[in-house]
Parts: sequence; structure tokens; C-alpha cells
Amino acid sequence: MSPQEVASRLYRPQDPKIDIEVYFDLLGKNLKTPSAKITRHPLDPSGEGRTLTEVSSPRKNGKRNVVLTAGFHPGPEPQPIICLLSFIDKIFRYAKEKKVGLTCFPLVNELGAIKGMRYWDGEPPNGTANNDAIRFDGDPQKDSLP
Repeated sequence: MSPQEVASRLYRPQDPKIDIEVYFDLLGKNLKTPSAKITRHPLDPSGEGRTLTEVSSPRKNGKRNVVLTAGFHPGPEPQPIICLLSFIDKIFRYAKEKKVGLTCFPLVNELGAIKGMRYWDGEPPNGTANNDAIRFDGDPQKDSLP
């Protein structure tokens, strides 16, 4: 799917918010590599809905692994999200061809994307830096990513 097609499905004109269900529909449809696995990790036990989506392929016998991220500032900067959704299958197929494991976090600031804002908890001065997009309250031993 071309970036223009992804953008037209994901965004409405003059509205920086994304429909998260459409986003996950596009992610599932555009990722055709059988070995790639989509996992949503809950980040907030309070139920606010913050999650971190991981798309990963298996490492090859302890060989190299590449980490790819996008979507830190989703409201005013949608291009990384659009490009990654458009080319995610090509990226995973290329990594497989090169025998490189790939871990991708395609939308780091998911809640910011839903709200159409740069930061998940509001714009400054009341909101915090985008680095807080993946912080969460809870037990780090129990709730941390593997």
C-alpha cells in the first residue's frame, strides 16, 4: 500500500488524530511476513489504555538484531508512522533475507496518536516530554517488557 493510500485511510483532513482501530487494521494487512509477530504490551495498569506495540521477527542463532522505532510525535509529525505502515513488510522481508532479527516499535506514543497530540499526557507546559510516552506505573519486575 502506498504512503498516500495509508495516509488517506489513517487520517482525516485537518485532523491530527488517528483511528487506532484503522491503524491496527493497516498494520495487520500490510505485514504479510509469516515470521513477524505483533504483540501489544500494556504499559499502564490503571487502565488508561497506554500500550506499546512490538512487531518482531526471530533472531537468527544469536546473530544481529535491529531495533526500529517510529511515532514519538504522532500528532504534528505523522510521516514516520505512514512510511513505516507502508513499507513494514518490505523491511521485515529484507531483514529476513539478510538473516537479521528485527524488533520494531511502530507507534511508540500510541495515546498521543489517538489524541492527536505530540505528547501522550498533553502539550507543554502541562504535559511532559515525549520520553515519558513509554513510562508506566507498576512493578518493573512484573510489568517490564521481556
